[in-house]
Amino acid sequence: MTDFMSSDTTAAIEEDREKENLKQTQKSSQTEESSSKISFLHNLTPEQKHLIIRAAEIILGVIAVILIIVCIVMLLSDGATVKARVNCPDWSDSATKTELALYNHDAKELLLDDDPSNDPQPKIVSRIQPNEDKVINDIISGGTYTLAVCTTPVLEDGTTFKKPEPQVVEFDGEDIKVEFNLEKEK
Repeated sequence: MTDFMSSDTTAAIEEDREKENLKQTQKSSQTEESSSKISFLHNLTPEQKHLIIRAAEIILGVIAVILIIVCIVMLLSDGATVKARVNCPDWSDSATKTELALYNHDAKELLLDDDPSNDPQPKIVSRIQPNEDKVINDIISGGTYTLAVCTTPVLEDGTTFKKPEPQVVEFDGEDIKVEFNLEKEK
């Protein structure tokens, strides 16, 4: 019976030794891998090391420039918006929407004269819902712009509205809100 216990004990000791040897083998292979990576750097000539350092400097410089550009763009567009609103009495979802045109300059006089052939082309025309603010995303840089109501809504009962005069805005990076008040046609 003691022989049987000692063979079990011996087997357990042998198993522990094998596990320890396996751990040692794994550690030494990891050490060899890391030392081979380090030895790769030691095997480089000074010119090669200089080229690697120079490439890293260039990459870091490009990343820095990109970050600076992103920050500048974010600062310039930091919350400054142009909002337009077309106020329409008695408007409901069953009525038609209205269209708003954006021009890149002061186009008010041309739009108000009696000659439609000289009207400039709008930068954009957007369908908007009356009585709600609409952010005009196409105004991103400072300058003079004209907003004009192109079409007015028609209510469910057939009521129509007069077109209001175009409005000229000077955008200088500050928030602007432009309101158009529609009057019923008689």
